[in-house]
Amino acid sequence: MNKNFYIYIAGRFTSGFGDSIQIIGFPLLILDLYGSAKIMALATTVIMITEIMIRPFLGVIADNLNRKKLMINTDILSGLLCLIMAFVAYKDMLSLPIIIIYLVIQSFVSTLFDSASYALMPELVEDKKLEKAYSYMTLINNISSISGPIIGTMLYSFLGIKILLLINGISFLISAVTEILIKYIYNKNGKTQNILKIKYIKNIKDGFVYMLKSKKIKYVVSVSMINSFFIIIPISQYFAFFFKENGFENYYVGIASSVMTAGSLIGATMIIFIKKNFNNKKSFVVSFIIFSISFILFGITLGINMQNELFKFIILSICLFINSFFMLSSNVIVNSAFQRSLPNEMRARIGSFRYLTMQIAMLLSVIVGGFLLDSKGSVIYILSFGFIYLFTILFFIFPRYKILQS
Repeated sequence: MNKNFYIYIAGRFTSGFGDSIQIIGFPLLILDLYGSAKIMALATTVIMITEIMIRPFLGVIADNLNRKKLMINTDILSGLLCLIMAFVAYKDMLSLPIIIIYLVIQSFVSTLFDSASYALMPELVEDKKLEKAYSYMTLINNISSISGPIIGTMLYSFLGIKILLLINGISFLISAVTEILIKYIYNKNGKTQNILKIKYIKNIKDGFVYMLKSKKIKYVVSVSMINSFFIIIPISQYFAFFFKENGFENYYVGIASSVMTAGSLIGATMIIFIKKNFNNKKSFVVSFIIFSISFILFGITLGINMQNELFKFIILSICLFINSFFMLSSNVIVNSAFQRSLPNEMRARIGSFRYLTMQIAMLLSVIVGGFLLDSKGSVIYILSFGFIYLFTILFFIFPRYKILQS
């Protein structure tokens, strides 16, 4: 990997770490102020809907303007927003409307940063090293997501939300300074420099039409939607429910969560140090097969009545570790293939389309999953999703793998 990329991930880690510290603070603050999970859910829903609506437009901006400058400017803006909110919190002027307005604006700025940085990364590394680049990104994201909430909870408990906002603001500004050092040549040929003169609808339409005409992009988007529906939501949304419904205490849930994170960390680290390219069919097939089977075995084990609870938990943890390890490797392959299939001038907006389709798939999965869990229980839910997913990858994903190599 080159110096440019290491500067890039250093900036990403700095701002990501500050974000992970702050992200735990606002739910705790809302609960402390209003004592209502419904209000917290309302705030989250408003932010999610806003992000979904604006993402395609921000992808167009990231495809037209200088991506490096967008990263720097959005980090500076995010830093200033955090520092202003830290001052507001210091003066005890926080209220629900102010919090929601801040979170919506911050979501807007962060989404623009994500669109620009997502599209910039492939320009900083060689094509053959994309898999390793994504592994590095996963590694630093996991490190910040593990340590940030722990530190954030402690800081909030002892010092309040103002300190979290202060730290996050400083981390954004440090990240902006770091990103200035990235050497990047912006090709402005045919691009609109004035943000007000960009033809947003035409740009969005052009990107959507290009996506529909590309078999490779449609294949990767389909795989991402299938993964989102059958695997991502069951693991991320209902993970704690699986354990609680089957009689495990809260500390088991915490340990299992750490086991999954360890699986992703070790998987990312191993890919970084693998000498050969990690993008062949064997790696693709093995990753998908093993992590789908481990999900099914998790459901089978959960349904077995064992006298020794600790032994059962160990088996479940092994399944989760294997699942996370190979899910990471499969995601690296799919994400790298997706980036290779994108023209640079449309990378951000098509990436936004993919994100939107994944969001739709996850929303449908939440609805279907909630019904299945209430009516049939977690074991039937996991096994149903697991076997349908295995059938899908065997008879839809694998037979069409050659599209990725086209």
